[in-house]
Amino acid sequence: MLKEKKVFFIELRSNVDIKPAVEKAVAEIKGDTVGLVATVQHVHALKEAKILLARFGKKAIIGKSRLKYDGQVLGCEFSSAMGTCEEILFVSSGGFHPAGIALYVGKRVIAADPFTMLISIYEPEELRKKRYLVIARALDAKSVAIIVGMKSGQFELGKAIELKRKTVEKGLNAYLITMDEITEDNLLAFNVDAFVNTACPRLVEDFTHFKKPVLSIKEFEVVLGERRWEDCFVLP
Repeated sequence: MLKEKKVFFIELRSNVDIKPAVEKAVAEIKGDTVGLVATVQHVHALKEAKILLARFGKKAIIGKSRLKYDGQVLGCEFSSAMGTCEEILFVSSGGFHPAGIALYVGKRVIAADPFTMLISIYEPEELRKKRYLVIARALDAKSVAIIVGMKSGQFELGKAIELKRKTVEKGLNAYLITMDEITEDNLLAFNVDAFVNTACPRLVEDFTHFKKPVLSIKEFEVVLGERRWEDCFVLP
């Protein structure tokens, strides 16, 4: 069994001015209203961004969040992006959060990086089509390896065992494998037709172009006939 570990989350604030990146992103905003979100290091500056967007005729909505701050996103918690806006302006660095918002919330995301001044666009349908193709590749699988992540907070042995039971009942060969680091090199060691990841569901996006399909639990439930395709990207 994994030992419980204490985790201390220390909030840090960036002193980088986000306004130049927000101003550059205005040209990519299609409508008059946009949702405004950020990670914790920039969330304090969202009100400044809202004022700036108003000068360009754009109404910004800082959505209510189940997290500590309105407009904040963290991990796969995107409640601040669930409002009525059709598109989202994400003010922070990295592609993990904007891709997740587009994929699971179903909204077009403009990502403005205050550090690099890079503006990136994430279209939900394009991202979802890639995942649908992975699911389609797994439909003919005869053998499946169910990955149990060994990292703290990602150890879901109970879910993996239950998933193996369902898989065997469907007439497929199923195996449980454990991994600290889920990488392509580690997966290549196993002679199966497909992999199912029970750790962080977003990890599967790193393997979209892998030679064998790597699916989340929800995506594999489509293969098993227990879930509809369109229900794969519904957040809990």
